[in-house]
Amino acid sequence: MNTIDLIPVTEDDVQEHVFDILVTHAPPEKSDLGVYERKDGIITVDLRVPSTYSTTGFHGSAASTSVSSSKTRRKSKKKTGGKSKEPKYGFIQLDIGQSISLFTSSTESSTTGAMLWRVSVFFTEWILNVSQGHVIDRFQEQQVSEKIEEPKMDEDVKVRLLNYPLEEWDVVEVGCGASGLVAAALGPVVHKYLATDHLKSVLRQAENNIVANVPRRLVTTLDGEVNAVESKFDNNDDYDDDDAIAAVYRAARKEQEGKIQCVEFDWEDMDSGINSISKILGSENSNLNVQLEAELQGLNVKDEPKSTRITEKSEDKPLVVLACDTVFNEYLIPHLLDATASLCGRVRPQNAHVIVAQQVRDPQIMTSFMEQFVSHRAEDSDQTSFEVYAVPDRLLSQALVNGYTVHYARYKGI
Repeated sequence: MNTIDLIPVTEDDVQEHVFDILVTHAPPEKSDLGVYERKDGIITVDLRVPSTYSTTGFHGSAASTSVSSSKTRRKSKKKTGGKSKEPKYGFIQLDIGQSISLFTSSTESSTTGAMLWRVSVFFTEWILNVSQGHVIDRFQEQQVSEKIEEPKMDEDVKVRLLNYPLEEWDVVEVGCGASGLVAAALGPVVHKYLATDHLKSVLRQAENNIVANVPRRLVTTLDGEVNAVESKFDNNDDYDDDDAIAAVYRAARKEQEGKIQCVEFDWEDMDSGINSISKILGSENSNLNVQLEAELQGLNVKDEPKSTRITEKSEDKPLVVLACDTVFNEYLIPHLLDATASLCGRVRPQNAHVIVAQQVRDPQIMTSFMEQFVSHRAEDSDQTSFEVYAVPDRLLSQALVNGYTVHYARYKGI
């Protein structure tokens, strides 16, 4: 389906909305902080996606590949006559390095970003599936189709959840952490993907994880060079024929170089990070700025590095800001929202979107975040920065419904 019905969240009903989240999305009694696997070193993550995966985004058009998983074939039901409409699934397998010692350290270098968090896994799996019209969990399958009756909604409260194909998304992930999982899974199939964090040491580990799981030429290193380290996807012989996204990764060899990149972005000192992001992705003034800078240096624009050269009409593509479990204390909330609003306003003010996935933990922090999210205003502005919506349970995977929540926001501009 092309449109997804979302639940508007306003300043008037935010308290009721948070209460509903705490009741209906309460985590299991034995739930922990949300670490995916509590161990040092390399862990393996399998993301379940439609085996007919393509980069067609939220349009639900026909898929471009037909790689199916042997695991799925063994589990598939026998045909009872006619052509089976049961969706087939395969797996994206990612190898992710993490450090539990850095996570538990009592020193200043300790960071929650050292570990892979479950919400990143569940969110990534969900976004890859919902882009194909599927909502899944590990044990059951549900096809999202026009047969699902849509509630009657006024046009002013009904929005399209990014009615763009994934291949057009310019993604900025804020607080990516060291795992790089979302970037490794989505990066090859979106237009550009910037994984950001405020710690360079975290970004180095994220970069290592990304380059280990995607074709090397797709990654621009922190030093601004196209990655030269071989990954498991740089040799056709290393492909697993049962990998659901193998054909997409092969096709990515023909895509633009260096479209996945790690960038420093400190929410409390945001200008430098936003300038870097704007230069890479392009903004309404980027072409002019690049030309002026080149002229001042006596250079021709064509001599600029590929990763910084603007060669297309960037503002036509959506800017999608992703945040997965980035809020652990109240102090950071205003800084995160200020940085997100400034990023949207300075890079792609007419076409900026925000998707936030969170684990339901502390009620006070959840309430504080949602209240500030829906009421955020730029300095000297009477207008709120975002139109905020909750993604309804029927469009989430069961894994996300049980202890997690997803919100979408459209940037309204200043």
